[in-house]
Amino acid sequence: MSRRLAFLLLLTSAFACGDDDVTPPADAGSADAAIRLDAGTTEDAGTTEDAGTTEDAGTTEDAGTTEDAGTTEDAGTTEDAGTTEDAGTDAGAMADAGPGTRDAGPDACHSLDFGREEIALRRVDSLPTMTGGEIPSGVYDAVDYQTTTGSSGAYRGSWSITSTGAGVGTMEVIQQLTGSAPGPIIPRRYTWTTAGVNLSRVETCPNAGTMQSFTYSIVTEGGTTRLLARSSTILFVLERR
Repeated sequence: MSRRLAFLLLLTSAFACGDDDVTPPADAGSADAAIRLDAGTTEDAGTTEDAGTTEDAGTTEDAGTTEDAGTTEDAGTTEDAGTTEDAGTDAGAMADAGPGTRDAGPDACHSLDFGREEIALRRVDSLPTMTGGEIPSGVYDAVDYQTTTGSSGAYRGSWSITSTGAGVGTMEVIQQLTGSAPGPIIPRRYTWTTAGVNLSRVETCPNAGTMQSFTYSIVTEGGTTRLLARSSTILFVLERR
């Protein structure tokens, strides 16, 4: 009995020593120290999706597409900024100075309008000698336009002449000269003086101070009075209304 008891005690001691020397994988896997899963796998610590995917952080669309930031249309198309037509209308387009209109509107300088259609320039061998004369007040419309050169063109003009004394007065003119194309219709105002056969005009509107000189004649035939105004090789013939 004593021998059996001693054997059992020896066997129990051997098993106890084995437990101290051999640790099962599960015990060595550091369940107490925290295994990888407990410490945080990639999934626990935050997957790319948890931390914020590219979509969460802000896609190109979230941050603002080219359309959000302002397309060329939002910033202002050529039409918004002002077309050539907007700027040309404000400043005065060529059409504003063309046939049937005045340079600065219907009341520029005066309200005189044309009394006749344009007269074609015609070539003649010579121009008459000017003789001067007293210029009666009235409105004169161009009825003839002559030259001794090979030039071509046309003239349309009306002159409203007021005599304010002997050889002095004021004059309102609207005229249009045509060369290869119709020129602008220009209303002007002048003061004028005569001396012998010379007729001098000084512009007061729109270009104050500009001077023009002609030689001239006043011719009255059959109750019709005409003013002939010659400038070098050009002769304007205007008939009083």
